[in-house]
Amino acid sequence: MLHPLKRVGPKGSGAFARISWDEALDTIEEKFLQAEARHGAESVWPYYYAGTMGRVMRDGINRLTHAKKYSRFYSTICVNLAWPGYIAGTGRLAGPDPREMAKSDCVVIQYEMRCHAGWS
Repeated sequence: MLHPLKRVGPKGSGAFARISWDEALDTIEEKFLQAEARHGAESVWPYYYAGTMGRVMRDGINRLTHAKKYSRFYSTICVNLAWPGYIAGTGRLAGPDPREMAKSDCVVIQYEMRCHAGWS
């Protein structure tokens, strides 16, 4: 996304206007503060998850959520719903049989280190 958009018509109409990043951030701040004032901090649920999101963005949201006492979530709404379904269908949560690697022409191993120090 190169430019933020603000809905200017009824929901579902597809009517949007381009706005500045400052206006977009001010709008988000205003909506968060309104929700907090009306319904309490737990009514705000800053949700994120994206394969291309960097740690600075993710961890910045985590710090905000912790400081403001906003609602939290474990992991992602996608995986937490998928795992029980996968287990119900297959009987267990497991990846490919590692013995199959010996028969492969190419094996890709992804490693991701996560540090959740300071989370409560």
